[in-house]
Amino acid sequence: MRIKQLTAHQVLADLFLAMLSSVITVLGTVAFAGLIFSGPLAKVVPLAFVTFLAGTAVSALVVGLLSRFYCNLSGAQDQPAAILATFASGLTSMSILDEGAAISTMFAVIVLSTASFGLALLLLGVLRFGRYTQLVPYPVIGGFLAGVGVLVLIATIRFQSGITPSLESLPQLFSGQTALRWLPSLIAGSLLYWGMNRFRHVLFLPIALIGIVISFYIVASILSVSLVSLRESGFVFRSLPEGGVFDAFKWISFTKIDWSVVLDGLGKIGGLILVCTIGASVATTALEIGAETELEPNHEFRAHGLANLAAALVGGLPAFTLTGPSLSYLRLGASSRLMPLLRPLFSLALGAAGLSLLGLVPKVMVGTLLVVFAFGLMDEWLIRARHRLGRSDYVLILLITGIIALVGFLPGVAAGILIAALDFQVKYSRLNVIKVELSGRNFRSDVERSPRADSILREVGERALTFEIQGFIFFGSAIGLLEHIRKRIGASTQKIEFVILGFANVDGLDAAAHFALRKLKTFAKAQDICLLYSGLSSNAAKDLQTANILDKDLSLYFATTAMAAEWVEDRLLKQSGWDDDPTSAPISAEDALVSVIEERDKAMALLPYFTIRDIRAGGTVFHQGDEDYDTILLVRGTLSAHLDLGGGQSVRLRKFLPGTLTGEMAFYTDRKRSASLMADTDATIGVISGESLLRLNREQPAVAAEFHLMTARLMAQRIISMNAMLRILLANRTPRAAPAR
Repeated sequence: MRIKQLTAHQVLADLFLAMLSSVITVLGTVAFAGLIFSGPLAKVVPLAFVTFLAGTAVSALVVGLLSRFYCNLSGAQDQPAAILATFASGLTSMSILDEGAAISTMFAVIVLSTASFGLALLLLGVLRFGRYTQLVPYPVIGGFLAGVGVLVLIATIRFQSGITPSLESLPQLFSGQTALRWLPSLIAGSLLYWGMNRFRHVLFLPIALIGIVISFYIVASILSVSLVSLRESGFVFRSLPEGGVFDAFKWISFTKIDWSVVLDGLGKIGGLILVCTIGASVATTALEIGAETELEPNHEFRAHGLANLAAALVGGLPAFTLTGPSLSYLRLGASSRLMPLLRPLFSLALGAAGLSLLGLVPKVMVGTLLVVFAFGLMDEWLIRARHRLGRSDYVLILLITGIIALVGFLPGVAAGILIAALDFQVKYSRLNVIKVELSGRNFRSDVERSPRADSILREVGERALTFEIQGFIFFGSAIGLLEHIRKRIGASTQKIEFVILGFANVDGLDAAAHFALRKLKTFAKAQDICLLYSGLSSNAAKDLQTANILDKDLSLYFATTAMAAEWVEDRLLKQSGWDDDPTSAPISAEDALVSVIEERDKAMALLPYFTIRDIRAGGTVFHQGDEDYDTILLVRGTLSAHLDLGGGQSVRLRKFLPGTLTGEMAFYTDRKRSASLMADTDATIGVISGESLLRLNREQPAVAAEFHLMTARLMAQRIISMNAMLRILLANRTPRAAPAR
């Protein structure tokens, strides 16, 4: 921790802001205690206030010490308070539990919730999974938080009126005496929330709350209602028991805890942990953005995990970063860790000093504060979100909020998770997993063939399709891939015989994707199409073999797409009656030259300028970086051009078959060799040196011109093919199917 030298002015500013924040903390703690322990459980509100305040103070001290941001204020939140209030409401409705059992069970649930939340954060931080909590879809987060806002509002009305809002209870809620209990808080909270947005000053809230208390007692004085009457009628909190706040411990006993009720509530506790974890992640991100700083999520999760485990020891509520207050006090001049460390100490002192005054606090003030909390969440996610989210995302928020409000929090959480999963699948399945789509006419292997073979492949290349696939392939995207391939095959003007699926850019396949690929195999079999797979990882290849997707008859596997394309080109040429297999009967040097220059008389005139020689398999014709200007005519065997990457690494650039020319670039550019040329098999080559070409220019200019024209066409054709490939690859999208001609 960096120790900062503070000026007297900075110390005074931190002291003032800590005292101001402690007032809000104490008032919020009163509100949470009254919200959770209402109705028959209200007799332990003073004790709940003490334990909640102690928990908030402990967690705030730990976060203040361990967080990497000096003004990170932690505290109890309205989200877990609302969820725990619904749990407490369920307990009071159980006639099988007496008051002692209900109170003991409720405190057990609070401790278990806080400890579980702390443990979850700690594990996420230790395992460095903090960033994964940020993957929850934004609308789902909004639905959860808006639903919590609705729950806070419902719990507030129930806390003040003793009646759970519903269609059946509306007449009772709006009856004269009952409406006086909750309607003033709703009106005051609405005005206060409007004022907080209109007058953005840190003193506005505490002054307004103090004004509500004063106004309450002025009205009570005018109506001549005594304090005793106000307490008996439920408008003011009860005074402390004669034995003091800790006298309420008589209602708590470990033996009175109904563990079956706790076990039945594990679902709600799990939902609370989920919502709080998401809230902690969102709060940390918002603090980073608002304070223009960078925080490490895993470290912050570990700090908050330890803080909540410590808070659980004293019965505190789940707590995490209070983004709004942290940023507000930062802008007001908080300059060091002194402020967040003094805040919990001042809160404890203020809480202890004002504990005897708890019996004077009107519930309308607490209700107003809770209404402000509820409106903050509902305004953010049900009103403001409408302008910054798409229609489908906003409808999703409304749907999750409605389920939470009408059915309950746990069904809402379950629905939110289910909707998030479905939403992810639907949206991801719409993504185009086909990075590039190519026909055999414009995508060729790295094999250099004779001009005649090249011409044949341009004619029949439409019979082959290549799809380079990207991303993670699951059932939804695999079905989309299948449908696209079907449509592309149906739109082709020629019978498709080969389909290459390139998986080099695929991150993974789930088990459901295998089903779609099997359907593709069935479709290919029905259409008499040969499927070829390339670039599969070893694990993916094994999985496809196990799923009976790869077989030797109708689907083949190659290491690279270029190798698969080479195999397809060989089959297409054989179907067209052309065989340039280097293992077949060798051709003469004259025939090889004729295949390049296409006129025998000119080939015969050019042949004397070539030197014919043999080279053994593995031999090198020239090395990368050599200064020679020979042009090579391949007569027999195969050659390959390799690029040296350094460190003993190299990559094959091109493979050459008989009847092809290579190495001409060095002569025309007067540059060193850019790659090495090696013999894959025993080979026969014809070599025309740079000197021989210059002699040809002098002795037979017409033949020389034809040779230069031929090599220019060859280089131009290579550039055209390369540019066509680059245009498609750089477009990074699937080109439209060619229109029928």
